[in-house]
Amino acid sequence: MNHDMTFYGKKVCFIGAHPDDIEIGCGALIAHIASQTEVKCVTLSDNQKNPLLTNVVKEHYNSMAVLGVPKENVIVCEFETRRFPEQRQEILEYMFKLNQDFRPEIVFVHTKADIHQDHATVTGEALRAFRGTTVMGFDVVR
Repeated sequence: MNHDMTFYGKKVCFIGAHPDDIEIGCGALIAHIASQTEVKCVTLSDNQKNPLLTNVVKEHYNSMAVLGVPKENVIVCEFETRRFPEQRQEILEYMFKLNQDFRPEIVFVHTKADIHQDHATVTGEALRAFRGTTVMGFDVVR
């Protein structure tokens, strides 16, 4: 069995629950591969529950640009922060469509060891939606 983890020339999808999750967990990898890989970054919530966080989405797009991901390859969805378990089915359906439209060869999501309810839901639904695709986990260390 070939376990070659070459990213170049492949379609790689990074899925995070909130703005900054992908950057914290995979920023160095994205910066390393973005120029030679088709990268799509999907953040499922704009995380706007805190009124003090007014620039989170703008900062997210800016950080992705610094990492080499063009704005058209960055998606920010509107699933409600801290309510992902209740939205599990809708998240799964969104991921099925994402898989159908983008057809990634490698997917990165939160690690299965992450106990944050939103992160755990993202991972569980990604494992269902991207069955048959290489799915890898990343840590969001706080």
